[in-house]
Amino acid sequence: MSRRLLEVLLMCRRESTNARSGPALVALCLLACGLAVGEVWVTIRNADFEALDAAGKSPASWQYIDPMDGEGALTADDGRQGGHCAQVTCTRLTAGWGPGFGQSGVVSVEGDRWYEVRFWARAEGLTGGAVVALRDTTHWDANRLWRTFFPGVRWREYRFRFPVTQPLPAAVSRFQFSFDSTGSLWVDDVSLVETVPEPDANVLDVAGRKNLLPNGSFEMGAFGWATYGADELFGDLDTTTAADGKHSFRLALEPAKLPVYYNDFTYALRSRASHDPVMKLPVCPIGYCPVEKGKPVCFSFAARGSRPGVPIVANVTDGSGKATAHTFVAGAEWARFSFAATPQSSIAFVTLGTDADAKPDLPVTLWVDALQLELGDTPTDYEPTFPVECALDTGHEGNTYLLGEAVTPELTVCNHSGTKQQITVAVEVEDFFGKREKRLERRLSVSPNTTLREAASLGVTEPGFYRFHLSAKGDGRQTSRTIRAALIYPFAKEYPNADGFLGVNHAFVSDLYMRRAKAMGVTWVRSWFCKWEDVEHQQGTFDFSEADTQCRWIRQHGMNVELCLSDPASEWASTAPSTLSGSTGNEAQSPRVWWQPERFGDYEHYVREVASHFKGRVHHYEVFNEPVNGKGGDGGNLDLAHTYPTFLQHAGKAIRSVSPENKLLGAGLGYFADAPDLSPIVARIDLLSEHRYPRLAPTAGMLSDFRRIHERLRAAGGDRPLWMTEYGVYADDDPDPTTADSRFLEHCGADSEKLAATYVAKHHVIALASGFEKVFFHIGNWPFVVNREHGCGFHAFFEWGGVPRKTYVALNTLAYLLPPGTRHVRTWTGPSQLFAFEFERPRGHVTALWAEGGLTAPAAGLRALNASGATFANVAGGRLTELPPEVEDSPLYLSTATDAQRQAVEAFLRTLNAEEAPAQ
Repeated sequence: MSRRLLEVLLMCRRESTNARSGPALVALCLLACGLAVGEVWVTIRNADFEALDAAGKSPASWQYIDPMDGEGALTADDGRQGGHCAQVTCTRLTAGWGPGFGQSGVVSVEGDRWYEVRFWARAEGLTGGAVVALRDTTHWDANRLWRTFFPGVRWREYRFRFPVTQPLPAAVSRFQFSFDSTGSLWVDDVSLVETVPEPDANVLDVAGRKNLLPNGSFEMGAFGWATYGADELFGDLDTTTAADGKHSFRLALEPAKLPVYYNDFTYALRSRASHDPVMKLPVCPIGYCPVEKGKPVCFSFAARGSRPGVPIVANVTDGSGKATAHTFVAGAEWARFSFAATPQSSIAFVTLGTDADAKPDLPVTLWVDALQLELGDTPTDYEPTFPVECALDTGHEGNTYLLGEAVTPELTVCNHSGTKQQITVAVEVEDFFGKREKRLERRLSVSPNTTLREAASLGVTEPGFYRFHLSAKGDGRQTSRTIRAALIYPFAKEYPNADGFLGVNHAFVSDLYMRRAKAMGVTWVRSWFCKWEDVEHQQGTFDFSEADTQCRWIRQHGMNVELCLSDPASEWASTAPSTLSGSTGNEAQSPRVWWQPERFGDYEHYVREVASHFKGRVHHYEVFNEPVNGKGGDGGNLDLAHTYPTFLQHAGKAIRSVSPENKLLGAGLGYFADAPDLSPIVARIDLLSEHRYPRLAPTAGMLSDFRRIHERLRAAGGDRPLWMTEYGVYADDDPDPTTADSRFLEHCGADSEKLAATYVAKHHVIALASGFEKVFFHIGNWPFVVNREHGCGFHAFFEWGGVPRKTYVALNTLAYLLPPGTRHVRTWTGPSQLFAFEFERPRGHVTALWAEGGLTAPAAGLRALNASGATFANVAGGRLTELPPEVEDSPLYLSTATDAQRQAVEAFLRTLNAEEAPAQ
């Protein structure tokens, strides 16, 4: 890039003396260099690494950063397009941080600005990601930029946009690349530019319209509307009463019909389990309205109640989360209400519903209609956003179809006006990989005050993730809307009471998400509903009423329970001083329950009572979640390196006295690095529980990690089956403001979800091939709040309403292809980071294949395999008529039903120079 930049800049300098051609040539220069108009370069010396040091061995102006305890070097290597690049290699890393390279005293940035760093990178042998950072050398935690990325063996461009709130002078800055493992990282063509802010996601396409709330009178049903604070829409359409048009939206609060949310870990209750009806159920739009920061908007609406005096609360909430609320009282007749607010960001949404804080007597019903949000502080008469509005409604829960069902969502076109309208409606379908095709186009003449409906046949027949892009234009107006959808394999129908490999850590809070998870392939829940403090609050008195409710609810959804006995003590049994207070942090408990109990016999009695009560319903018990001494605060006496075997001994004795079929899970051995001998732990457990949040860790790193687990187990006296009781990789292609900066999400631009789903699928395959029997995805055990998802972004599978993210279809595919009864047979490895994992299932075999470096299959071997009768699918489940010639980073699944087909797969792998790897 920079060589071309120099050429173009010289040309611009020579030619720009011409007053007419100069500005145009400068713009051409900017485009040729990838610099948009309005962006400003930030100085980085030798950003293309073409200049070398005096010895000619490493890039000039860049310094090697030593690891804490290891060995490595910075050198120059061949660039991605000739010339040079930077290569940093680590050959040994014993402890602490790893190596890197950077520039100190060069890069400066201003406060209250946005920047974007751009570079190309590749890597080999890294067991985790790499980091690009802009650091303050006077305060190493005050990073202006710290972004993890996951390079593969092939060159790839990375672009990360980030805000800077505080300036950083060059004198105290260090711009750097680093990683914390052995391996090599190559970097080329680095740039840093000042740029415009990241555009907001989930903004409705209504800019310039008077009413910023589409379908505000519900003439197209509830399309585009949600319930704020609930996982799915609460309320229904009413055609018997309306303030405008023919429909209104009815919110009927009746005790027996309120949604109930279940939680095994309620923060507000100091982590106690709970199940409670939800009373706050306001309607709100799906997405934000474009507004002007610091300028007023007016929210107006019509409402009526089932009786006089029905309390109403309405909110205008901006992108920062600042809400302006007003309360009103609705009578038994329709009336219009309004108030003004001043958003402090450029996006906002509204909520409207019954005021639960006013505690109205139930049952009570509120009807709402003709919702309008407009610029200015004065309400005007209601007006639809567009004279003609369109909707696309799948009619399927979570917009998810089962294989074999026709994907024909209902297209609705509503002419609100009193004149005939001409409109062109189109639907484009985008698949998992971003391929987009127009599947429907209608040029319509719609009569006055008329609604047209038709089943839209979109030609979707293959399993996978899809986006339906609905657009409408006419009379100089146009708008668009995108709907997520999926076509999945019928796992729950074919395996209704399955013991599959996929689980979740904590149950979802709602029936909707539990149904959608079961349909995906989830068959296990790791639950925490039997904490000692909860079920034996007073010594000798057990209360399992809430635990029974939680267990019954999980089992009603056809899922198995792994019960985490998460704490070493209860309040009454603890040896902690009575004055100890505070919280355990993330688990929101009293630190007293993370001290030793007065008597281990009391702990054994608690576990025996739990196992006896749930005999026949629960067979797997885990001793503690993430056993860390510090949860008890300063002065804690757990000393788990020495006492954990004692807890295991008592728990194992208790559960096996109830049933010899019960199994005991022990925590990962990494928690006991200070233990003098791990054999007492290993001897007392049936299964080992491990937690992993690997980000986009490559295959070799994951295999190496899992190999070390087995080595440690064998060194401690014997191998054990593994359960990964917490796992997580999260991404959102269109995050709302609360999750846009989450450190838990993979921020990879428009490919975030595809990349995360690809690695989730690979990680699960690797785990199942490495002795793991189950993998429990860690999920958010709280309602999904539309437009304001919880800031960590732990909802990996769904958007609001159970509509899918890409990981959902990737795991459904894997669960269906590797059903209960599947076992790993062998692993193959080859050049270009080629990996193939073969599994035997009840009917035939399936091999998961990918090459992180990418390779081309020999034509003859490919023809033979395609002719064998084996069947193929991609990572999203799409069935392929033949295997593609390029084996890429994304998994391909090769299914065989006969020995001849299996032999054809083996022969194909050998044409790729793959070799069978030794067993773990």
